[in-house]
Amino acid sequence: MSEEGAGLVINMDLDNIKPDVLEAPGEHKMRVEAAEQVTSKNGNLYLNLRMSFVDNDDAEQVYRIMMIPDDQDADEKKVKRWKKDFIAFFAAFDIEFSGSLDLDSVVGQEGWCIIGLENDEEYGDRNTVKKFVKGH
Repeated sequence: MSEEGAGLVINMDLDNIKPDVLEAPGEHKMRVEAAEQVTSKNGNLYLNLRMSFVDNDDAEQVYRIMMIPDDQDADEKKVKRWKKDFIAFFAAFDIEFSGSLDLDSVVGQEGWCIIGLENDEEYGDRNTVKKFVKGH
């Protein structure tokens, strides 16, 4: 009797893999590639956005976590800050919001962001979304 997976061969070409490309900090036009509502370990909801650079297919994708405000939260300043982040996102990506958001409608939208560069212990150098800005 053979062990599961024994004798399997995986063939793949690794010669044409380009190194990770990071964009210079500044304003960049971005495209939403994925939008997913996630529940944190603490039970808080957040929107996980995955975005790509419109003008550079070789650049690494950028992730942005946006906490979903809970009006029952006692920290009103935090709730207001999170809501303002969504307002900026909607304006930058020209998304109409009327109380609810269909995440599928966000995918493919393009908008402007101020992109930064940070060094993360776990992920190394990576681009980050510093701010959403209204389009040009």
